[in-house]
Amino acid sequence: MPGIGTRTYPNLQVYCKKFDLKSYDTFLILTATRFTQFDLELALKIKSMGKSFFLIRTKIDVDEDNEKRKRKPNIEEMLRKIQANCYENVKDLGISNDEIFLISKHDTNKWDFVRLVQAVLEKLSAHQKEGLILALSLKQLSKDIVKRKVEVLR
Repeated sequence: MPGIGTRTYPNLQVYCKKFDLKSYDTFLILTATRFTQFDLELALKIKSMGKSFFLIRTKIDVDEDNEKRKRKPNIEEMLRKIQANCYENVKDLGISNDEIFLISKHDTNKWDFVRLVQAVLEKLSAHQKEGLILALSLKQLSKDIVKRKVEVLR
């Protein structure tokens, strides 16, 4: 689904009219910069429906590259600040810091990509879980996911 807070979907009311949120099992809420009030409102709506959602901050590799250009780079501090900023914007959801995932599509072995896949798998039904496991490419797989894929294929 497209993002909320755009010209086409300027608010939650318009967004909910366009998309039947009840027909989805879980939601991935992604941002390349920061979570907005619109993201928070959408997450609260999803939570009120008893559905699961994942808050994902993307393009962490770009942030890391920018940090490395600094005179005194500190990658751990940069990641902590990003995590803290994301949390600050969505703390009203009553979630913990480790429910926010920092990822990059260019390096799925770094940051929280594997943890995200595992968390999503835990929320899915057996049938959905099998479909996702089979759809994941080998490049994106941890040892745990490879084991799960072998089990599905047996």
